[in-house]
Formats: sequence, C-alpha cells, structure tokens
Amino acid sequence: MSITLVPFDSPIECMTIDTETTGLDPFDGDEILTLAMVLDIEHRESPSSVHLRVKPQHKTEWPAAERVNHISPDSVVNYKPFKSYLEAVQSLFDRTEKIVGWNVGFDLGFLEHEGIVIPQTAEIVDAMEEFGRVHGPFSESHTRWRLTSAADAMGYCFEGAPHDALADALATRRLYRHTTAVTEGQKQPGTHVKRPGVHRHS
Repeated sequence: MSITLVPFDSPIECMTIDTETTGLDPFDGDEILTLAMVLDIEHRESPSSVHLRVKPQHKTEWPAAERVNHISPDSVVNYKPFKSYLEAVQSLFDRTEKIVGWNVGFDLGFLEHEGIVIPQTAEIVDAMEEFGRVHGPFSESHTRWRLTSAADAMGYCFEGAPHDALADALATRRLYRHTTAVTEGQKQPGTHVKRPGVHRHS
C-alpha cells in the first residue's frame, strides 16, 4: 500500500500501531513482516490506515511465528524490504502527537531497530496497560490481557483475523477508546465484561 495516500498537511492526533514479526527479539535477528498504522488525523471524522507488508532482509524462515501469524516466507518473497518505506514511515511518526499500541514497547522496539526515530514529543500509550487499569488483571496468575482476550471480554469482533496487523491495530484502537471513555467518566466499565475463566483464548 502506498503511504502517499495519507494526507501530509494535517497533524496526526493519534497513531495506533501493530506489527507482525518473525520472532520476539530484533537483537536476535528477528524482523518485521507487516506494519499497520491506524491514523486519527486532525479535522477528519474517520481514521486512515496504512498496512505495509515487507520482506525480511536476513531471516529466511520463521516456523514458530508463522504458526501464529500465518505469514509464510513464500508469501513475502515479492515484497520490498522495510528500508524502502523508512522515509515515508518516519514522516508519519514525525507529525504524530500520540502513539498507541498493545504492548507498544514490543512494536516500537522493532521499529527503532529498523531505523525509525520515535519523536520525543510524542505521547506513548500502552493500551494493554490502560485496559488492565480499568478492568483489573486478567487472572490471579496472569496480570496482562492478551488482545484477543480483551476483545472477547468487550464483545468486540475483529475486522479480519486476529494476528493480522491491521485487524489488531483496529481492535487496539477500539479498546483504547473504550478505556479512555471510562477513565474520563463518559462510560462505565460495565457488568457485561466476561471475566477470566469464562472464555479464555490461548
């Protein structure tokens, strides 16, 4: 997808991001496979989205990650490397006021490893932590909520399959907007939230 589709003349009030990767550690050679950015742009009612699919420059296989995100080496062989989009992606970050993600440090770590400079002026928000503050820990043994479990608890249906970067970014945006409304007193947490143990995702 071309990033030039995003208007460059307005500030981005909030960028919700998600990545799918070849593994868990960029310092161990893992790389980005897809990057999704949902952009709430000033003076626009509906968000814009960017979904980049890229080819790793070093990794040639990632069987464990593939079982989760269903992105195979053959499916990315004809894509450009992330460096081809580096300047355009950086330009979006440079005009972003707030960056939101589910376990956002994970995504930012990979992006920084690819050369993205996170603006010091941008507010960084971990939507997973915010959700936990509103609804409490997932369980006695697991304090953190998985995105799929949080979405299920709120009755949210993914726009696409979970572990697709754009579907996950859209879900993160929805859940963050919910927790923000609760925090600001515009909405109650609700008794309809499914508590852990009723229906859990692996």
